[in-house]
Amino acid sequence: MMERLSQTLEKNEALRSKIRSALMYPAAVMLMSLGILALILIWVVPVFEEVFQSLGAELPWSTQLVMRLSEALVLAWPAALFMLALLIWGAQHPGPQATQIRLGVSRWLLDWPVLGPLITTAVVARWSQTLSALLSAGVPLTEALGPTAQACDHPVFFGVTLQLQRRVIQGSSLNEAMQQTGRFPTMIVQLCATGEDTGALDSLLDRAGGLMSTELDDQVNGLTSLLEPVIIVVLGGFIGAILVAMYLPIFGLGQIF
Repeated sequence: MMERLSQTLEKNEALRSKIRSALMYPAAVMLMSLGILALILIWVVPVFEEVFQSLGAELPWSTQLVMRLSEALVLAWPAALFMLALLIWGAQHPGPQATQIRLGVSRWLLDWPVLGPLITTAVVARWSQTLSALLSAGVPLTEALGPTAQACDHPVFFGVTLQLQRRVIQGSSLNEAMQQTGRFPTMIVQLCATGEDTGALDSLLDRAGGLMSTELDDQVNGLTSLLEPVIIVVLGGFIGAILVAMYLPIFGLGQIF
């Protein structure tokens, strides 16, 4: 059983490592690009604005839009820094208010179109492997759901698993309780229903965890190959559009003179 536990822990850590390593480069590119974009809007665009005001030239709508965006960012960056500090504090502080912040952020991320399914797949795979290991050790289902909730390492699924535990204690089947939450993929719910009917819940959960780990690998690899060019093209396009918008009035003045 200790060997099975060590294998489960290794699988859980491998899932985290895969996600971290796959998203490290896209996250770094996005942060650097957003930083450059913010520097252009905060420090470069106001210089152009002073030049345009001194010339008294009529500005195109694109240039006016960029200047308004720059003014809004200059006024809003202290509030943005405060929100960032609040999020960092919420991620580190153990108090109840910070717990609510982490819960809200986790729910918000689960609703994202691409990132939400990726997080769900990773957490449910870890959930399945942990519950399978506990059931294989002879731990009753009602008692195994408590440690499984803690092993999820996710605020939303922690609360969901505790809800499952209460409903199972009240007499509900695991698959019915999982279906009512709306947080588990259909495949996992169906495998749990089959496992409860056949008495092979532990082996089917282990199989489900392996299938979701494979699915996670495919999702991470596809997301990584897609994110890198998309981030470069989109953010590069934003920066290029800002520069073109700021130089359009200068081009217009050159044509006049």
